[in-house]
Amino acid sequence: MIGKTIKVIPVLAIFFLASCQKTVNDDALTVRLSIQDQSVKTSLGGLSGGQYPVLWSEGDVVVLNGVSSSALSSDEASSATATFRFKGSITAPYNFLYCGVSGKDNEVSFSGVQTLAVGNIPSCSLPMYAASLNLNSITMNHLGAVLKFAFTGTETISQIKISSLGGESLAGNFSMSKNASGLLDVATFAPSGSNTSTVMLDGNAVLSDTATEFLVVVPAGTYSSGFYGQIIASDGKIMEVYFNTKDHKTLSRAVLYNFGQSVFVPTGKVALAVSSTENFTKDTVSYE
Repeated sequence: MIGKTIKVIPVLAIFFLASCQKTVNDDALTVRLSIQDQSVKTSLGGLSGGQYPVLWSEGDVVVLNGVSSSALSSDEASSATATFRFKGSITAPYNFLYCGVSGKDNEVSFSGVQTLAVGNIPSCSLPMYAASLNLNSITMNHLGAVLKFAFTGTETISQIKISSLGGESLAGNFSMSKNASGLLDVATFAPSGSNTSTVMLDGNAVLSDTATEFLVVVPAGTYSSGFYGQIIASDGKIMEVYFNTKDHKTLSRAVLYNFGQSVFVPTGKVALAVSSTENFTKDTVSYE
């Protein structure tokens, strides 16, 4: 999976094609989102051609103008389309948020505790936004980046802690600015409320001679000094990791940064540097 060169990666855009009224009444608005050749969303599919497909997951919720949709059921997530339902009076401008804060139309949340999902990411950990004055053409964009690294060994990893060495916020709520029309424009994307400079992966992963991959979501942005990590085994022993982003001081949206692999050494230390980058693919969705 490690590429030989660093790629210039475009920001991910997920295109919505819509044909429905601008005003949503008290009857439920049904929004049917179709994923090309995929069945679930917001997990990452297998790397193919230097790209990871972004997929819908059970339990996903979209926030529209502060109104939360119903959560996707397992049945809904198991097909090539996902249906989101909203209730209430919703009018333009339309601000869509994934991992949004209910009651807010300009705020998303980056989780401070992410479920340890070997080789993948947990649901609702990659925030996205979209903004439009109508429902004819909406482009949804990621707000996060992903750190990827791998370990071999014999221990069971129970927790991973990642901190920004420069003190930048990694978890908590982040707010976005709006333009004169009330549309999100992300000219300003900044922490709001209570934030932390540490994010944790929590769970269990048994290491082996085959490298076990870990992925951590962080807000896209500038990190002056890279990241520091503690890889914690089930017996409490800790390996320290220093993540050198090299010339990637500013992490781009919708880009996975691969730090390669190392052997887990209890009470040891290792420095990992970005070895390659991969982007997330586009998915076409539609309203029906």
